[in-house]
Amino acid sequence: MRLRNAWVNVDPRNWKTRDDMTINVGLGTGGKAQQFAQTMAIGNVQKELLSAGKAGLVGDLQLYNTASELTRIMGHKNPNQFFNDPSAINPQTGQLLNRPPSSPTPPPDPKLLSAQARAQIDAATSAHQAQLASRRRRAILSICR
Repeated sequence: MRLRNAWVNVDPRNWKTRDDMTINVGLGTGGKAQQFAQTMAIGNVQKELLSAGKAGLVGDLQLYNTASELTRIMGHKNPNQFFNDPSAINPQTGQLLNRPPSSPTPPPDPKLLSAQARAQIDAATSAHQAQLASRRRRAILSICR
């Protein structure tokens, strides 16, 4: 066991009390397929949280870490080939290299969305009614001939 950065021989049979310890046993981390599936599951949870408006629980750095882990599992050494590190700092200026967008577009007004949907429904209804009327006219003309 390592204690204060030095290896020490330990015999647990000599311990009188055993209630203040934690044992971690390395059992491996599974195969690449299992690691990939688990990391994708984390990514899906992050996506669900973001779509539910819980951006306070998942930030750019956490998304980057998930993407980095996926690229590592796939065998790529440098995730920066594929993704921008949100915590990367320009050494000359001390500022973030990959700044987030300055002003995200605000969500559309629900009343406007409702009005647009109603207009689309009305237009589709009108087109359908015109098509039915045209068919009726053709049917009547074919009967009259």
